[in-house]
Amino acid sequence: MAKDEGVNELIALEVVEQGKSMAILSWVGILVGLPLFLIPFLQDDNAFAMYHARHALTTFLASMVWSLLVVGAFLVCFYVTCGVGILAFPLVLILVLLPLLPAIDGLNKASNGRAEPPIGIGDVTAMIFPG
Repeated sequence: MAKDEGVNELIALEVVEQGKSMAILSWVGILVGLPLFLIPFLQDDNAFAMYHARHALTTFLASMVWSLLVVGAFLVCFYVTCGVGILAFPLVLILVLLPLLPAIDGLNKASNGRAEPPIGIGDVTAMIFPG
């Protein structure tokens, strides 16, 4: 988190206003299931939009991995218990939807013009996108 602390000072207010719509679009794409965070990567013209696109991509990848793990564990439980594991389905549904919380937080921060990482992501983005 130390790397992201000074980001707000580095991104000028004009840059934030120009990139706010693309930053919001990056987060909305996760909520509707479309990889719209790729658009700022293709344009690569606004630091604020790129900042949120990187975090949105990290959130998207983490949510995909998390969902595969949860569904895999559910399927193993379902087959090992000969179908009784279906009782855990409401818990599985909640766990699969859990990665939406960082996306909602990122959408909130992008719409408010703040360059802060969403909850639960932290320094993971800095490890994936160094520099």
